[in-house]
Formats: sequence, structure tokens, C-alpha cells
Amino acid sequence: MNDYYLEVGTSDYKEELSQAVYDLYHKDGLPIEISEVCHEPNYLVSFIYANLKGKNVRNELTVKIVQYYIAHALGSVVLQGWEERYIRKKLKDDFNMFGSEIDEAYPKVAGYLNDQAETGFLRLRNRILVKSILEFLNDHQKIDLEGFMNFRSGQYKRELKKQIARAVNVYALQQEHESFVRLLKRFFESQRDNKNTMHMVINHKDEVAFYDDNHSVLINSSAESEDHPISVLLKRSPNRLIVHVAAEKQSGIARIVQEVFGDKMTYCRGCSLCKDN
Repeated sequence: MNDYYLEVGTSDYKEELSQAVYDLYHKDGLPIEISEVCHEPNYLVSFIYANLKGKNVRNELTVKIVQYYIAHALGSVVLQGWEERYIRKKLKDDFNMFGSEIDEAYPKVAGYLNDQAETGFLRLRNRILVKSILEFLNDHQKIDLEGFMNFRSGQYKRELKKQIARAVNVYALQQEHESFVRLLKRFFESQRDNKNTMHMVINHKDEVAFYDDNHSVLINSSAESEDHPISVLLKRSPNRLIVHVAAEKQSGIARIVQEVFGDKMTYCRGCSLCKDN
């Protein structure tokens, strides 16, 4: 066999590896020949570096370049296939989730882990993983994906485990928030007899004031009121809420209130209350 070759095998990720091989094959300029052998449940791919004979600097450099592409391809197999099983296992083993709990949590946890714009976690995992694969390929011409992930990917798995813990924490906070919002919704929906309208204004100092439909002050936080806006709404239980200009810029209380009131909440686009606050 040619001195320059690489064999990749898997039993669990045939579809992902096959797609990665297809993508590699269609990259222009890669001097490799690819052959695939499938004996269920095993799937073996051979990469032969075409036209490379003898050991010299030029050939070694060519091999390094091709290995870089192959390492990224194998990294995509792990990210797209292997990770889901691992994350689901960690949700069960480390966070005591089962069955439907895992099915509900997994999409949100995985979404957080792969939200590149929000966390950058995906790029970090991929960089660690590709580096580990390249280090392995420097000394080996055969790689079994399952074996590599079990015994040679420690740094990557430590990082992924840490990221999963963060993602689960975010998920738990989201669950608490959604539970709180559902509770508030049920309460306000039970107050069907109330027909009153309230106005909520948040000024540029983040002070919250409430007015009735005649624009008379009900509660003004600038007057050292200790009532939290949610407490005020619980006590008054308005049927309709109008939020004024500055409140629309709020990312906290205004967002929660909008989740609770839904289409019963509207933003005012300019009135005397808006101008005065």
C-alpha cells in the first residue's frame, strides 16, 4: 500500500462520515483517492494520497494540508453525530433527567451550545477537537472514531462537559422564568371581571409609574414606593395595559409584562404621559 494513506472506521456514525467524505471528495485540488467499504455495522473509508511517493519535504507538507481537511471533516462527524448521544447521556447521568425530560431539554441545551453568536462555544469545541485529531494523525494512519472519542479526546470532552453544565443552568433559569410567566398568566386570566385600563411608564432613570385611564397617578416609584411593578399589577389586575415610550426600551420588566399580557398590552407611540416622563 502507498506510504501515504489514512483509514477511518466507524460503526455508529456511518451517515455522518459518508456525508463528510462526500464533501471532501468535492473539494477541488485535494490530491486524494477515496474508497469506501461497508460491512454492517462497520464502515471503513480509505484516503490514499495520490501521486505521493517517497519521503520528502514537499510530500510531507502536502500530507499536512490534506490531514487538516480530514481533521475538520472528522470534527464535523463528531459535532453532528457523536455529541447528541454524549449530551443526552450527561443530562441523564449528571443532571438526573429521564425520558421526556431529556427530550424537552436537549434541543434547548444543544441550541445554546451551538449558538455561535451568543456563546462562541461551538468554535472553541471545534478548535480543541480538530487539534486533538491532528495530533493523533501525526502518529497514526488508522483511526476508529468511537475508539478515539473514548480514549483520546479528553480535553475536548472536559470542555464539552463544562459547556453542558452552563447550558443546563441557563435552561433551568429559562424554565423558572417560563413557569413564573405561566403562573402570572393564569392569575390575570382569572380576573375576568376587571375592565380597567392601566398605564405603565418607565422613565430614563428606570423609575416605574402607574396611571389610571384618566392619567391620574396611581403609584409612582420615584415617590419611594416599595411596590415592585409586578406586585402592583397583581393588586390592580388590569384588563388592559398601555406601556409608554421609555418602557419599550426595557429588557427586563417590560418584557416579562408583555409575555404575561400578550395582546392585552400595547405600546403608546406618543402622548402627554410619554412627553412628561
